Amino acid sequence: TDYLFPKQYHWFSALLLDPTNPNHLWAAIGDPTGHELNGVWESRDGGNSWVRAPNFPTGRFEPRTGYIRLAMAPSDANVLYAIVRDAVSAGQTYRFMASVDRGNWWQPIINASSMAGLTGPGPGNFVQPVRLTVDATDKTRVYYTVGNVLATAQLNLTSFLASSSQTIQSTIGGVGPGSFVISEVIGDPAGGFLVTTDGGIWRYTGTAWESKNAGLQIALVNSVAPSLLTDSLMYAGTRFTGLLHYDDATNGSDGKPDW
Repeated sequence: TDYLFPKQYHWFSALLLDPTNPNHLWAAIGDPTGHELNGVWESRDGGNSWVRAPNFPTGRFEPRTGYIRLAMAPSDANVLYAIVRDAVSAGQTYRFMASVDRGNWWQPIINASSMAGLTGPGPGNFVQPVRLTVDATDKTRVYYTVGNVLATAQLNLTSFLASSSQTIQSTIGGVGPGSFVISEVIGDPAGGFLVTTDGGIWRYTGTAWESKNAGLQIALVNSVAPSLLTDSLMYAGTRFTGLLHYDDATNGSDGKPDW
């Protein structure tokens, strides 16, 4: 049955748009303390009506369903992932879910309880975030943060098992976000991922950190959006000064790309 959300407040925690059909949307309701509407909802008419995603955990029948983050693989829009936090047991992740058919059917990652970095506090407001993104070229590689601990996992989408996972050092060779509070994690089209923090923007290449802070006038960055084709073009949302633009074709006096 199609569902129109009541006008009263709900905790919408994630939104995905089908890149091939702007009328096809997925939204997550993820109240961290639990709610009967918690779960993933799908719309095929531009948000005019919604139905629950098949066999995805719901607050109505699984009260442990808490805060939810969604991510889509840039290289394959059929592949979706979700982190479902535990609304009952503080600091725990209830499920790590995956779909290989555009959300028509969801499967839990069977050994998610053994995946690195899924235990910790969060989410919070600008602190202890829960974030999830997928590698730009490898649809089975995910990056995530729970309670400010960064981690990565390689997933098998046939057996729905994590074949490997590990935490990522926040500082490598003296470079990296370190103890700065992470606000967002997003895949980089050049590979790896970007993080925004209260200490600026950093890129993880898979083996090392790179600073993206040249010319950045404010360090309190909430989010960043790279071009789908290149990391030479980015936009960043800051906490107090609005939207910033990065283009490495426009250089300052130091000859380096900056904001």
